[in-house]
Amino acid sequence: MKIKKILIVLSILYFLLPILLVSQSRKIIFQGRTYLYSDGKYYIKSGSKRFHLVRDNVVVKLKGNLEFKNLPLTKYNLPKLDVIASIADGEYKLIKIPQGHDLLDVFIKLQNSDYFEMIEPNAYTEYFSIPNDYYYTNNYQWNLSKIEMPKAWDISTGSSNVIVAVIGAGVEYNHEDLINQLNNNYKGWNYATNSEDPFAYNYHETRCTGIIGASTNNSIGVSGIAGGWNGSGIKMMYFQCQPDQYSQPTSANIADAIYRARSNGAKVISMSLGGLPYSTYLNAQITSASNAGVVICIAAGNYLRYYKDKVGWVEEEAFVNYPASQPDVISVGATIESDYRKAWDPDPTVEDWGSCYIGHLDIVAPGIHIPTTDLESYIGNKYTLSFSGTSAATPHIAGVVALIFSIHPNSLSVAQVKTILENGCDFKSFMNSDEYGYGRINAYKALKYTLENYGGTLTQDLTIPSVKHGILLMVLL
Repeated sequence: MKIKKILIVLSILYFLLPILLVSQSRKIIFQGRTYLYSDGKYYIKSGSKRFHLVRDNVVVKLKGNLEFKNLPLTKYNLPKLDVIASIADGEYKLIKIPQGHDLLDVFIKLQNSDYFEMIEPNAYTEYFSIPNDYYYTNNYQWNLSKIEMPKAWDISTGSSNVIVAVIGAGVEYNHEDLINQLNNNYKGWNYATNSEDPFAYNYHETRCTGIIGASTNNSIGVSGIAGGWNGSGIKMMYFQCQPDQYSQPTSANIADAIYRARSNGAKVISMSLGGLPYSTYLNAQITSASNAGVVICIAAGNYLRYYKDKVGWVEEEAFVNYPASQPDVISVGATIESDYRKAWDPDPTVEDWGSCYIGHLDIVAPGIHIPTTDLESYIGNKYTLSFSGTSAATPHIAGVVALIFSIHPNSLSVAQVKTILENGCDFKSFMNSDEYGYGRINAYKALKYTLENYGGTLTQDLTIPSVKHGILLMVLL
């Protein structure tokens, strides 16, 4: 009888163990990374920062020609695991972990099975906009004057042969100032509905999109950098990467969105998000896109944390966020109206954030009080005057790169585009490369440098060889 009772207790513990594990704070080192479970959430810890993980997902890459459905995982005491999505045309699998099972425990058991080349978490991203409720009252756009857009538009207003992908939380693509830019051949993808309807779940990417491609010279709203005159500008596709309406975009969905954007003809990708732990599968898609000539512009991030020591206020967490920290991308910081980097300021009357700059920062752009399109369907406003953050700065660079491709669409590499941007900036006397990268973008200088060094076609369909071929661009003086 005593043995029978012991067996019953052991059986109960077998089924309760995963729940007991999940109910306690835990810390493990897995593949050289520190994983935590605390307050009902899973994290990766790096330095003082914690990255929030999706609790019921894991991303894997199988060894050789193995098929997931044929793996005898039960012999490793794993629950039934299902593939819920393929990333990058099946190279990686997104696996669903049943409720009640510990993510960290599943990691270890999958590793012990030795069937996988890669096992990594799916992580939630962060947004880098710092919005307030000052909405649209007029179409005054200081940011476009600052980067000399009127002179740049004399060279190009954007070509419909250039496709820009905006990755994040979807876009209100039927907005009155955006509808003409929609790429009807492929609108994009919605990872919550698994459909080609990437409609917005929040305002963020609708605001980013207006900076890049709102229709210009159409008598309404705001002017986009590459939106064309009277609806003749670039085309755009959108990716809604939130797994549901109430969460943040995930690293797995972002990786697949980069793959889909590249596969469907995007030349430029704009990502005003980040704050992720390093990801093998996400980095693989960034590298593949870059190698294919796709220019990826990513927000450097905003630092919000601060503390006061014996000396005074100290800035903290100003490191450029991943994936903007990767060398294959263009990382973008934010400046204020006076061209200084937006720094954190303890003054309660100013916006409480700073533009990250420590590490890999390529370039800066206006990133405070930016007028742009807004999410009318949910917020009730067609426009806002107050979009701020490196999220607002990044679309400026994506828009200028779209104009570069509009005048020279075929053979420019990512390295050549970076050279153009490096030579297409204003670098003020107070600037340094650590905080400002190449400097603050000047759209006119960038397009002028493109024509002088690589040739191209103007908006008026006038083809210009480069200066290296003996042609002086008097039209630009």
